Amino acid sequence: MRGDILFLQDYHKRAASEIVPKIIQNIRKKKNRYVITVAGESGSGKSETGKAIADELEKLGIKSVVLGQDDYFVLPPKSNDLKRREDPEWLGPHVEVRLDVLEHNLIDAIHGKKRNKQTFSRL
Repeated sequence: MRGDILFLQDYHKRAASEIVPKIIQNIRKKKNRYVITVAGESGSGKSETGKAIADELEKLGIKSVVLGQDDYFVLPPKSNDLKRREDPEWLGPHVEVRLDVLEHNLIDAIHGKKRNKQTFSRL
């Protein structure tokens, strides 16, 4: 979540150093912003891998913003975990994640909207 301290391990950095060379030409060809997604289970290292990719891109002069899915959960992590255990219908991004807000933030980012208190945050 926003404000979390990320601990990048060597394997996050290695993954980024393998990913970035494969996509850098596509990024440079793009006239507007480029979106990269990292998927996986909770706790699998998506945020760390995303940050490592952002760091690699920064070395090449490309600025980036990491949007973590945890920032879009309806409930805070501990409450969300309890809700999952109590209600099997709660499990899945269609109910526990504000995908509409994430989509709105991505569209704003792609269209060049600058980040402020209203943008790239929970609505």
